[in-house]
Amino acid sequence: MATLRLTSKSLIQPVKVAIADQRSLHIWDTELSGFGCYISPKGKISWLVQRWTGGRESGKATRQVIGKGDLIDLQEARQIARRVLLDIDSGIDVVERKREARKPKVQQATITVSEAIEKFSDLSAPWNSGRTETYLLERQRRLSVGLAEHLSSPLSGIQKADIRVALDKKETQSTRQALYAALSPFLSWCLENDLIEINPLASISAIPPVASRERVLTKPEIKALWSASYHMPDRWGSFYRLLLLTLQRREEVSGMHSSEIDFDKVEWTIPKERTKNGKVHIVHLSSMASAELAQAQGYIFPASKVRLRGEKTEAHISGYSKMKSKLDGYMKAELAKEEHEFKPWRVHDLRRTAASGLAEMGVLPEVIERILNHTSGAAGGLKAVYQRYEYMKERKEALEAWGGCVAELVGAKMKAVAQAS
Repeated sequence: MATLRLTSKSLIQPVKVAIADQRSLHIWDTELSGFGCYISPKGKISWLVQRWTGGRESGKATRQVIGKGDLIDLQEARQIARRVLLDIDSGIDVVERKREARKPKVQQATITVSEAIEKFSDLSAPWNSGRTETYLLERQRRLSVGLAEHLSSPLSGIQKADIRVALDKKETQSTRQALYAALSPFLSWCLENDLIEINPLASISAIPPVASRERVLTKPEIKALWSASYHMPDRWGSFYRLLLLTLQRREEVSGMHSSEIDFDKVEWTIPKERTKNGKVHIVHLSSMASAELAQAQGYIFPASKVRLRGEKTEAHISGYSKMKSKLDGYMKAELAKEEHEFKPWRVHDLRRTAASGLAEMGVLPEVIERILNHTSGAAGGLKAVYQRYEYMKERKEALEAWGGCVAELVGAKMKAVAQAS
């Protein structure tokens, strides 16, 4: 049997030999006695451990496959091998242990990726304690979209290569990082609950979060956005205008419901189930913002009725990417009229744009933090514990002033809103 110090580089030649000669090879590591690999005639690597008990003459060899090379890298395989070899030396029958471990895992072969995601996302489950419904729905959406090609497949069949493909399909680092952040707790939970034997994400390096964005729309861009919004279908134009006027998050605005709005106080109360930090949030509706709201019942931005378990039910708008592309097209046309260049932007940039506008107007950072419903920054740390003042009066004045600033900027379009209301 061949022996050498197993490294990624030292295995290149044996793999070439196995493929060229169309024969299998066993290679044993000189660094860790009892650890080695099997190379198939096709060049596929499997990691092994082998230990002789009672001597080679009359003793017994215990050999076990601990993983495949495309699922577990060499470094991780060597660590697993050390643990297994220690168990063998302690008298544990690792072969029988593995055989017994497989018996109760009938569920592994039957549960699909979709079913596992749904179970993992259960709001009432103890592992989701403290998570908001908004957070769980968004994480579930990311998992379902990221693993769309495998939803009906057995969860146990998901391999490292499938996860790599899913991550590589994401066009930006931020979307890759978001998918990785959703996959990590999901696959760890699957492993902990014996739904998979190996975590296919374990040997894939974490994707670092992107640097904080600083994109703020310019005044010409705000004017172009406002004009472009009137070309949007249904209530989509109003949706984008309210994002700019209220400074709230995309899902919070799209899911706005008449039951959350006090038309007498001109206030919008977002329930804790729909906020990112899990806290009730009150948003004052400026004159500009309230002009966008009809005395509607149900969702302010309703989608077409959808079927759920055979029955029609109400839902709010979705399909953000498609509509954002449409809005960008209208914005390009508006900017071109004034010979301005269109620069890519994201919906979340509207929050930053409005917050920057408030800061420019002299609004205190603590007030802006409260409007944004942040729990960090100026209102975080010790201040979050001891500073209970909510700045309700200041928040109302700030949002009203911001609405006036936008009205002055967009000019004639404000009249169109007032007339429409």
